[in-house]
Amino acid sequence: SLLCRECGFVLKCQACSVSLTYQEKDGKGKMVCHYCGRMQEPVLLCPQCKSPQIKFVGTGTQKVEKELKLLFPSARIERADRDTTSAKNAHSEIYSKLVNNEIDILIGTQIIAKSFDLPKVSLVGIIQADVGLNIPDFRSGEKIFQLLTQVSGRAGRRAKKGAVILQTYNPDNCILQAVQNHDYKLFYKNEIEIRKDLRLPPFCSIIKMTYVDFSIKKVLLQVDVMKKKLTQISEGKDIQIYSAPALIPKLHNKYHWNIIIKGKNVAEFIRNVRIPFGWRVDRDPVQVI
Repeated sequence: SLLCRECGFVLKCQACSVSLTYQEKDGKGKMVCHYCGRMQEPVLLCPQCKSPQIKFVGTGTQKVEKELKLLFPSARIERADRDTTSAKNAHSEIYSKLVNNEIDILIGTQIIAKSFDLPKVSLVGIIQADVGLNIPDFRSGEKIFQLLTQVSGRAGRRAKKGAVILQTYNPDNCILQAVQNHDYKLFYKNEIEIRKDLRLPPFCSIIKMTYVDFSIKKVLLQVDVMKKKLTQISEGKDIQIYSAPALIPKLHNKYHWNIIIKGKNVAEFIRNVRIPFGWRVDRDPVQVI
């Protein structure tokens, strides 16, 4: 992303509440929104304070590719990400190149974690392995354990011994320790105790209700009315109700706001609630935020 070192301004998408990402295509650099596809030219001066102290921060696949080409100039390097695999059959072509030993180093996002079975891969490197742990969702630890375990399994799948290098700022984190030792039981033991203490699934059920509209005023009004209604109906029941904006509150110029209902019998509870048009209801959502 593009950051002003003078005032802290970050260039964001006008239609979505996310920062624009710098991307190079056909030799030209663009700032791109990965949600709505909006593009614009990189700025030379900060739009907020007019300072020239503009810096690109973060590590994307293109940046990793540039670094690897400097470190291994003779290696055949390719990327597998949203840009390179969007065309028809692109994923199959990359796989064929790997099988035929036409690629020495493959850089990829999560799409390569589960989909490749390659006997000659002997090394997997995971950059910024703990980024997923900072997502404010109770399942983030579970998801990062699954992902890191799966991508680690790409190396050493046959006779040749494999190795995995995992980059992290939190090497003592219990989830990363469990990944390092291939210890599912350790992960489960720690995770299930946390879930039990905080009354999270599987010790309760969750329903997520989401309201979406172009007007933030309408969204907040509808959420307030619905939350008061649910709170009144749940009086005396072992049910918790709270509301919060979605992780990305604005997408495609629409605002997203959630109401979370947590308890033992939320499915039965919600059946007795008349839900107006415009609400999305997700029982046991994969992602709460």
